[in-house]
Amino acid sequence: MAPIKGNGLENDVFFQKLGSSPVHPLDRHPSGLSRSDAEALVELRVALWRGGAIGFAAGFITGKVGYSVVNRLYPHLMLRQRHFNVAAPLGVAAVGALVFSIAAGRNEIHSLHYVLTKGSKPKLTEYQQMVEDAKKTEPGLSWEELRERQR
Repeated sequence: MAPIKGNGLENDVFFQKLGSSPVHPLDRHPSGLSRSDAEALVELRVALWRGGAIGFAAGFITGKVGYSVVNRLYPHLMLRQRHFNVAAPLGVAAVGALVFSIAAGRNEIHSLHYVLTKGSKPKLTEYQQMVEDAKKTEPGLSWEELRERQR
C-alpha cells in the first residue's frame, strides 16, 4: 500500500499502518486519548508556546531597553563591552519566556482537569467519604445540615 503523495503524511508511521485512508492526526493519538482530550492537549501546547514566544519577545525588548538605560545612567560601570549587549537581552528574554509560559500553563490547566482525572480511582479521606455518603443518601442535604450532623 503506497501512501497518498503530497499530503505531508508520506513518512508518518501511523498513516502507513492505516493504509491509504486519511485520518485526522488527533483521531490516531498513540496514547488512546479521545479526540476531545487530544484537542485539549493541543490547545494547552499552543498556549504554552504562544506564552513563551510573547515572553521571549517582551523579555528581549525589556533587556535591550534596560541595558541601554543602565548604560546611559551609569557610564562608569564596565557594561559597554560587547558581550553585555548580547547577554542582557537574551538573559531577560529567557526569564520572560519561562515566566510567560508558566503563566499560560496555569491559566490553561483547568481545561485538562477532566483528562488528568480520567480513569483514576481517588482515595478519599474519612471526611470526604462521609460527605459522599451523605450526598448519596440525602441529595438535598445542605452543607450546614451536614456540618451539624458531623458534630
